[in-house]
Amino acid sequence: MSNPVLHVWPGRWGLISLDSHCLAAALYLQLTIPGHFSVAECTNPDVSPSGKLPFLTDGMHSVSPLASIIKFVSRRRLGESASDSGTYLVNNLDVELTAHERAQKAAWCAHIESQIGDLLGHAMYSMDVNWRELVHPTLASVLSIPQRYYVPGRIRETYKPRLEASELWDVPGEEAEEKPKFGEKKKEEPKEHQFKRVFQRERVLDKARDCLDIYARLLGQKRFFFHDRPTTLDVVLASHILLLVNPPYPDPLLKSLVTDSYPELASHARSVYSIAFPSSESYPALASHEQSSLRALIPSFKFPTRSSIARPEVAVEHGGVDILTWGWIALAAVGTVGFWFLNRPSRSLLYVGPEAEEEESEVLLDADEDDG
Repeated sequence: MSNPVLHVWPGRWGLISLDSHCLAAALYLQLTIPGHFSVAECTNPDVSPSGKLPFLTDGMHSVSPLASIIKFVSRRRLGESASDSGTYLVNNLDVELTAHERAQKAAWCAHIESQIGDLLGHAMYSMDVNWRELVHPTLASVLSIPQRYYVPGRIRETYKPRLEASELWDVPGEEAEEKPKFGEKKKEEPKEHQFKRVFQRERVLDKARDCLDIYARLLGQKRFFFHDRPTTLDVVLASHILLLVNPPYPDPLLKSLVTDSYPELASHARSVYSIAFPSSESYPALASHEQSSLRALIPSFKFPTRSSIARPEVAVEHGGVDILTWGWIALAAVGTVGFWFLNRPSRSLLYVGPEAEEEESEVLLDADEDDG
């Protein structure tokens, strides 16, 4: 039984991945099936069934996004003994939670994805200096040509509508400050602009405090939110907090807030990560990753297998093309060729030999004599 492969954005800043969802997936798998999965660094989200990273491949199965990966792993058979007996081993961090605690866990995870996810998006993509000097160069360094020239900007644009709706898109910060030329004095920023910038930063901090206060009170003096071991809630929160405190942001607005005002949340996140990866040797095996980025520009087609012919819905579910679709493709190709063949322009070649040329010249001479 082959081990599953988790495809994630590459790691940076001392973390296994630079994306919160990928980081949460890696933490979850490491805490549930350590040694029974490998990690593949991926920079092409288009190969994922959902169009986003992470995604998990296990034989013919391809699962995404994070919630589906957690569900799949929790029901996956582990080891030869489980395969022989036909039973499922429980690989679930939330197996000891009561029904009420499970409901709380689901609600808090959704809140983290929306609220703290917005704060993380603001720190990485909205703050111009962080984007220009840290995030964009980091994304470009993990991408190959030509993706590095347009993929980072495309990722940032996907966050813009979300952050604008949350009033966390710092529009004035988009304009880079012009450096004075030699011999010129630096232009002073108008007071109204200074006031606006300070007001916006305070508004971001207030929003962050309102959100982080909830989890500081919920955690209290406990090591984890439920019982004495990490759950999905601990993993999801840790993946977001780690990306707020670990990267060396040039403008550490939210990083300083978490480390100074909420040290228990930072300590909790690092504790979850250290339990999953106590040392560099504990990292999962690294599977082969993409070698050429030019291949990503060419669309790939999955031909139907015997299982996909017997069950067409299997191919569709796992990113393939069902047999009916291939039938339509073949019919369209045959129709195109047939239409061209029936309507092609008719051309005939006439060979003119030497005798025909002499006859033609005699006819022309007779016609000239008659004219004369």
